[in-house]
Amino acid sequence: MIEDVISNANQQLMGGATVEDYFEAFKFYYENDAFKVF
Repeated sequence: MIEDVISNANQQLMGGATVEDYFEAFKFYYENDAFKVF
């Protein structure tokens, strides 16, 4: 699950995601059971 969230963030941000982006994406996924759209 965490790997999927990180992979999704990397795809959307063209591999330029920061640790803060990963945290925000994981928090959104946990709260909403959906991937965050950046």
